[in-house]
Amino acid sequence: MLLSMDERGQIKSAREIGALLEIEGRQIKSSEGTIFVGCSDGDQFNDVYRHHCHVCEVLRHHPLLLNGGAMLLSKHSPIRGAKRDGTVFLRHINAASCIKHITTVVLYVHAPCGVARAAKLDFWEVMRLLVEAKLRLLSQRGSRKLKISCFCHVDFNGGDSPQKKRTYFVDREAMTELLKANGREVRF
Repeated sequence: MLLSMDERGQIKSAREIGALLEIEGRQIKSSEGTIFVGCSDGDQFNDVYRHHCHVCEVLRHHPLLLNGGAMLLSKHSPIRGAKRDGTVFLRHINAASCIKHITTVVLYVHAPCGVARAAKLDFWEVMRLLVEAKLRLLSQRGSRKLKISCFCHVDFNGGDSPQKKRTYFVDREAMTELLKANGREVRF
Protein backbone atom coordinates (compact mmCIF):
# COMPACT_ATOMS: atom_id res chain seq x y z
CA MET A 1 0.00 0.00 0.00
CA LEU A 2 1.31 3.44 -0.90
CA LEU A 3 0.71 6.86 0.59
CA SER A 4 -1.72 8.92 -1.45
CA MET A 5 -0.67 12.32 -2.75
CA ASP A 6 -3.08 13.92 -0.25
CA GLU A 7 -1.46 11.99 2.63
CA ARG A 8 2.00 13.02 1.45
CA GLY A 9 0.87 16.66 1.39
CA GLN A 10 -0.68 16.43 4.84
CA ILE A 11 2.45 14.82 6.28
CA LYS A 12 4.62 17.50 4.67
CA SER A 13 2.44 20.25 6.16
CA ALA A 14 2.60 18.64 9.61
CA ARG A 15 6.40 18.43 9.41
CA GLU A 16 6.77 22.03 8.21
CA ILE A 17 4.82 23.52 11.12
CA GLY A 18 6.42 21.26 13.75
CA ALA A 19 3.48 18.96 14.49
CA LEU A 20 5.57 15.97 13.37
CA LEU A 21 9.13 16.13 14.72
CA GLU A 22 12.16 14.01 13.91
CA ILE A 23 13.23 11.76 16.77
CA GLU A 24 16.81 12.65 17.53
CA GLY A 25 18.98 10.30 19.54
CA ARG A 26 17.48 8.60 22.50
CA GLN A 27 14.50 10.81 23.26
CA ILE A 28 12.25 8.38 25.10
CA LYS A 29 13.53 8.63 28.65
CA SER A 30 12.06 5.88 30.80
CA SER A 31 14.25 3.86 33.11
CA GLU A 32 11.47 1.35 33.85
CA GLY A 33 10.57 0.77 30.19
CA THR A 34 7.44 1.56 28.21
CA ILE A 35 3.95 0.32 27.54
CA PHE A 36 3.91 0.24 23.74
CA VAL A 37 0.42 0.63 22.20
CA GLY A 38 0.58 0.01 18.49
CA CYS A 39 -0.83 -1.66 15.42
CA SER A 40 -0.18 -5.32 14.77
CA ASP A 41 0.43 -4.73 11.03
CA GLY A 42 3.01 -7.37 10.14
CA ASP A 43 4.44 -5.23 7.33
CA GLN A 44 5.26 -2.33 9.65
CA PHE A 45 5.51 -3.63 13.21
CA ASN A 46 9.09 -4.96 13.12
CA ASP A 47 10.46 -1.67 11.80
CA VAL A 48 8.38 0.42 14.23
CA TYR A 49 9.28 -1.69 17.26
CA ARG A 50 12.98 -1.98 16.35
CA HIS A 51 13.17 1.80 16.01
CA HIS A 52 11.31 2.26 19.31
CA CYS A 53 13.80 0.02 21.11
CA HIS A 54 16.66 1.98 19.53
CA VAL A 55 15.46 5.37 20.82
CA CYS A 56 14.80 4.21 24.38
CA GLU A 57 17.19 4.12 27.31
CA VAL A 58 16.25 0.54 28.18
CA LEU A 59 15.06 -2.57 26.35
CA ARG A 60 12.12 -3.32 28.64
CA HIS A 61 8.86 -2.82 26.80
CA HIS A 62 5.37 -4.19 27.20
CA PRO A 63 3.76 -4.21 23.73
CA LEU A 64 -0.02 -4.12 23.37
CA LEU A 65 -1.06 -4.62 19.75
CA LEU A 66 -4.34 -4.62 17.84
CA ASN A 67 -5.16 -3.71 14.24
CA GLY A 68 -5.55 0.07 14.25
CA GLY A 69 -3.31 0.60 17.28
CA ALA A 70 -3.82 3.80 19.24
CA MET A 71 -6.69 4.93 16.94
CA LEU A 72 -8.89 2.45 18.82
CA LEU A 73 -8.55 4.45 22.05
CA SER A 74 -10.41 7.52 20.78
CA LYS A 75 -14.04 7.59 21.94
CA HIS A 76 -14.87 8.87 18.46
CA SER A 77 -13.09 6.20 16.45
CA PRO A 78 -15.21 4.99 13.52
CA ILE A 79 -13.15 1.82 13.23
CA ARG A 80 -15.29 -1.29 13.59
CA GLY A 81 -14.99 -2.69 17.13
CA ALA A 82 -13.06 0.36 18.41
CA LYS A 83 -15.31 0.92 21.42
CA ARG A 84 -14.71 -2.61 22.70
CA ASP A 85 -11.06 -2.74 21.64
CA GLY A 86 -10.34 0.69 23.13
CA THR A 87 -11.72 -0.53 26.45
CA VAL A 88 -9.50 -3.63 26.19
CA PHE A 89 -6.48 -1.39 25.60
CA LEU A 90 -7.37 0.77 28.63
CA ARG A 91 -7.68 -2.29 30.85
CA HIS A 92 -4.35 -3.72 29.69
CA ILE A 93 -2.52 -0.38 29.95
CA ASN A 94 -3.73 -0.07 33.54
CA ALA A 95 -2.78 -3.67 34.35
CA ALA A 96 0.67 -3.36 32.77
CA SER A 97 1.33 -0.13 34.63
CA CYS A 98 0.33 -1.69 37.97
CA ILE A 99 1.97 -5.09 37.52
CA LYS A 100 5.15 -4.00 35.74
CA HIS A 101 5.47 -0.58 37.45
CA ILE A 102 5.81 1.15 34.09
CA THR A 103 4.61 4.75 33.92
CA THR A 104 5.53 5.64 30.32
CA VAL A 105 2.99 4.87 27.60
CA VAL A 106 3.80 5.34 23.94
CA LEU A 107 0.93 5.51 21.47
CA TYR A 108 1.78 4.62 17.86
CA VAL A 109 -0.03 4.91 14.55
CA HIS A 110 1.39 4.43 11.08
CA ALA A 111 0.78 5.59 7.55
CA PRO A 112 -0.32 4.25 5.26
CA CYS A 113 -2.61 2.09 7.38
CA GLY A 114 -4.97 -0.54 6.00
CA VAL A 115 -7.40 -0.16 8.89
CA ALA A 116 -7.54 3.60 8.33
CA ARG A 117 -8.08 3.10 4.60
CA ALA A 118 -10.86 0.58 5.22
CA ALA A 119 -12.59 3.15 7.45
CA LYS A 120 -11.95 5.90 4.84
CA LEU A 121 -9.76 7.93 7.21
CA ASP A 122 -7.23 10.38 5.80
CA PHE A 123 -4.02 11.35 7.58
CA TRP A 124 -5.64 14.27 9.43
CA GLU A 125 -8.28 11.95 10.84
CA VAL A 126 -5.65 9.41 11.94
CA MET A 127 -3.82 12.23 13.74
CA ARG A 128 -7.04 13.46 15.34
CA LEU A 129 -7.80 9.96 16.63
CA LEU A 130 -4.24 9.70 18.00
CA VAL A 131 -4.50 13.01 19.91
CA GLU A 132 -7.94 12.01 21.19
CA ALA A 133 -6.49 8.68 22.33
CA LYS A 134 -3.91 10.47 24.45
CA LEU A 135 -6.55 12.78 25.93
CA ARG A 136 -8.82 9.84 26.74
CA LEU A 137 -5.99 8.02 28.46
CA LEU A 138 -5.05 11.14 30.44
CA SER A 139 -8.67 11.51 31.59
CA GLN A 140 -8.81 8.02 33.10
CA ARG A 141 -8.62 7.70 36.87
CA GLY A 142 -5.21 6.35 37.75
CA SER A 143 -3.70 7.43 34.44
CA ARG A 144 -2.67 10.87 35.67
CA LYS A 145 0.64 9.43 36.82
CA LEU A 146 1.43 8.21 33.32
CA LYS A 147 3.71 9.98 30.87
CA ILE A 148 2.11 9.54 27.46
CA SER A 149 3.82 10.26 24.15
CA CYS A 150 2.47 9.94 20.61
CA PHE A 151 4.36 8.77 17.53
CA CYS A 152 3.61 8.26 13.87
CA HIS A 153 5.58 5.89 11.65
CA VAL A 154 5.49 6.79 7.96
CA ASP A 155 6.42 4.46 5.11
CA PHE A 156 7.10 6.88 2.26
CA ASN A 157 8.11 4.12 -0.13
CA GLY A 158 5.55 1.41 0.46
CA GLY A 159 8.38 -1.10 0.18
CA ASP A 160 11.02 -2.68 2.36
CA SER A 161 13.63 0.10 2.19
CA PRO A 162 14.21 1.42 5.74
CA GLN A 163 15.68 4.63 4.26
CA LYS A 164 12.17 5.52 3.15
CA LYS A 165 10.61 5.02 6.58
CA ARG A 166 10.53 7.58 9.37
CA THR A 167 9.09 7.68 12.85
CA TYR A 168 8.00 11.09 14.11
CA PHE A 169 7.15 12.43 17.54
CA VAL A 170 3.69 14.01 17.40
CA ASP A 171 3.63 17.36 19.20
CA ARG A 172 0.11 17.36 20.65
CA GLU A 173 -0.33 21.14 20.86
CA ALA A 174 0.99 21.84 17.37
CA MET A 175 -1.02 18.96 15.91
CA THR A 176 -4.19 20.12 17.68
CA GLU A 177 -3.79 23.59 16.13
CA LEU A 178 -3.05 22.13 12.70
CA LEU A 179 -6.09 19.88 12.89
CA LYS A 180 -8.30 22.80 13.94
CA ALA A 181 -6.98 24.87 11.01
CA ASN A 182 -7.99 21.98 8.72
CA GLY A 183 -11.51 21.65 10.10
CA ARG A 184 -10.72 18.66 12.34
CA GLU A 185 -11.04 20.03 15.84
CA VAL A 186 -10.08 17.55 18.53
CA ARG A 187 -13.15 16.15 20.32
CA PHE A 188 -13.30 15.33 24.01
